Amino acid sequence: HPFSMQSHLHSGLAPDLATHTCTIPESLVQTLKKFRMNRKAENFAKILKINSEKLEVEVEEELENVSLETVAQNLPEAAPRYIVYSYKQTHDDGRVSLPLVFMFFCPPGINMKLNLLYTSTKPQFTKLVQFNKQFDVSDPEDLTEEWLVERLGK
Repeated sequence: HPFSMQSHLHSGLAPDLATHTCTIPESLVQTLKKFRMNRKAENFAKILKINSEKLEVEVEEELENVSLETVAQNLPEAAPRYIVYSYKQTHDDGRVSLPLVFMFFCPPGINMKLNLLYTSTKPQFTKLVQFNKQFDVSDPEDLTEEWLVERLGK
């Protein structure tokens, strides 16, 4: 039974994507919470998309032991995506942490309704999963380990 972020059920009329927030299935929230508790010292990524027909967030791709640069190569050129990334961060003092990072990838020049669909769903989604850090990215070239480390801080 999906957890619905919609305040009302829409009628049989075609929904206006700009005014509806998507459904975030409870199974996805639970999967991401388990992902958050992952203690394996490797980098993992889940690339998520919004199914615009169902108005539902879903996993598009799962990548294990993967660099952020490889994640960037797996992103579409002209469509937004959510990226959930578990990063093995080694600190200057030798400690290792595994922050769960949320990135909203939104390339410039995309369809405005699609952009609004992702933008309007993001706050509820990030509240449900409680990520360590959140970033917005428009250029996949920015997605490098150096970029991430700089934003996470030491």
